[in-house]
Amino acid sequence: MKYLFVFRWQLLDFVLPELRSLFKLYNLPRPELASETLAEPLATPFHYFDLNDEEAKAIDKICSRSVLIHSVYRVLEQGESLSELHENLKKLPYEVYQKDLYQKTFKFVLYSFNYRWKSKSKYPMFDEIGKCLPHERLGLEVDLNKPDVELFVLFDYSKLGKSSKLVPRDKPRNVYLALQIGCTGFIDTKYGLKRRKFIGRTSMRADLSFLIANYALVKPGSLVYDPFCGTGSLLIPCSVHGAVSFASDIDWRTIKGDQELLDEKKKKETNQNKNKNKNQNENENQNQNQNQNQNQNQKKKGNKKKNQKKSNSKEIDQKRMRLNWEQYNIADKPLEIILMDLTNNNWNSRIKFDAIICDPPYGIREGSKQLGSKKTNEGQSKEIKGSLKYRIPSKKQVGVGELIQYLILFAAKFLNIGSRLCYWLPSRVGFKKENIPTHVCFKIIDVCQEKLSGGNMRNLIIMEKIIEFDPLNSSHLIIKDSNYSFKKKINEKGMSRKKLAYENRKKKMIQKIEKEKK
Repeated sequence: MKYLFVFRWQLLDFVLPELRSLFKLYNLPRPELASETLAEPLATPFHYFDLNDEEAKAIDKICSRSVLIHSVYRVLEQGESLSELHENLKKLPYEVYQKDLYQKTFKFVLYSFNYRWKSKSKYPMFDEIGKCLPHERLGLEVDLNKPDVELFVLFDYSKLGKSSKLVPRDKPRNVYLALQIGCTGFIDTKYGLKRRKFIGRTSMRADLSFLIANYALVKPGSLVYDPFCGTGSLLIPCSVHGAVSFASDIDWRTIKGDQELLDEKKKKETNQNKNKNKNQNENENQNQNQNQNQNQNQKKKGNKKKNQKKSNSKEIDQKRMRLNWEQYNIADKPLEIILMDLTNNNWNSRIKFDAIICDPPYGIREGSKQLGSKKTNEGQSKEIKGSLKYRIPSKKQVGVGELIQYLILFAAKFLNIGSRLCYWLPSRVGFKKENIPTHVCFKIIDVCQEKLSGGNMRNLIIMEKIIEFDPLNSSHLIIKDSNYSFKKKINEKGMSRKKLAYENRKKKMIQKIEKEKK
């Protein structure tokens, strides 16, 4: 039977991969678009899907997990205009109405996409549609407060312009009269970054985080790992869905929460100097009143308490990342945070994860680094020459392509068969899917693209492990790629953005001057 799915407009390229992942999560057959779907699959959020009885029963579960499904309907009738819908409703057999509307109260609900209806024109439209229904035979009555059935009137005014943006449309594509059988359970306002207690510069948006959890087939009891966790935004939806989460990052400041530990020594020195100055002032003012001495003693006690808090800043900061878990009432869900470099990890080879999800550092907002010294040559042992006082090991830059290779090899070793690796890959507009790195142990399930500012874009790569990793087989150590051309384009000529923009303006000015001379 055909069901009408209405999707959210913002991320239409992510819709079908999410739907296929959710159907696989609940052990349902692969969903197929019905033949009557429009020829432009991404030009409208309205799509028909053929579902059997078993799949129709699972619609509530799918909607509760989905981020991009707005609602699901069983269509009574449709038309390209209101007049055509009226004619089709009059021809509709009585048995179609009798299943859901016999001797029940109802009301009309309007949903219009890319068009705003005024209340003056909305109510007469409802009256005209109501006249086409067989009220007397069905025993229908209108109840606007607590109706038994809500009849949805859906208008599709979607139209794309040249830059793939919505533009106004005079006439609708289609008009539907339908019964709602499912609605999304995702609430962006609850998990949004604006209301979150602990975020960073590169914290992933809530909708994308929940999408990645769906792509990775996260379910209760899944063992999920994020090797570049940052503030843990990708693992929050995993914990919400009941998974056991492991997080690691090379930058301890993002895990701890702030730079209090980094400046701990400086703050202690300044506090000691302040205490010395206060002691000198006390010696000079020994002849003052007892009340003043008592106030000074109270200040000393207050300073001691502050110093104690700073000395215990390690214990406070270790729980800072967990504030988000406490905020969403998921503090009882297992979460382990580890300070570790993926390229020099110490995981036991017997551990197998059910999903690996991550947003690797691209070198744009956060630099891609690994443990080691800049002075070490290739082939030599990598000595960690860090400051023993702060116990921070030294780091060096690592290319994005090399980091992705480490990630894929790690996933090939530590993922279960049938489990998924989901990661973001930066690129420029016009990026070809042929440039995606591949491995013998994986097959690429889907690639979702999101455009960013400045001609950049990022691709969400969804890979599934199909065979076990064999360290004795040399083909299992080779990752096929196209020299990671996306990195060369992002950091063209090794220049910063400002310098690159300056050079481009300079070239244009020279070209103008040459034209004027000719």
